[in-house]
Amino acid sequence: MRDLSAVPGGPFDAVLIADNAPAHLPAEDDLRQATASAAPKLPPGGILLATVRDCDRLVRERPTFHGPAFYEDACRWRIVHQVWDWNGERSYTMHLYITRETAAGWECHHFTSAFHTVSRAMLTRAFGANGFSGLRWLEPAETGYHQPIILGHAAW
Repeated sequence: MRDLSAVPGGPFDAVLIADNAPAHLPAEDDLRQATASAAPKLPPGGILLATVRDCDRLVRERPTFHGPAFYEDACRWRIVHQVWDWNGERSYTMHLYITRETAAGWECHHFTSAFHTVSRAMLTRAFGANGFSGLRWLEPAETGYHQPIILGHAAW
């Protein structure tokens, strides 16, 4: 996500940074680099769109657990939940647990990943620093999508 120069083709009508991908970038400079990398892939008026968790709320509430969610796959259950270990003010280690029902019984898998809470202000600055205009935040109630969305247009 930091460097789209290796992506063949372009210009594209839109670049989509989705499903909380910015939270994997450790610093605001990395966000600026990612949006700068997207800019050459867009023509004037092209769209840059990113979706993120509501990190402003997360920093205030500091949740430690997310889920569980239950899914049925081929008549077998899968249970997914997360445990969040906060590592300071704006970062946490996410522990993802996936428990699956199999023919041999139940099995549990554990994965970890580092996340950084990306505020709306940080994303707005990163978009603006790279020449995107008409910046707009769209809320889940407005879009039906579960995360806030920031939308900007290539101004060059």
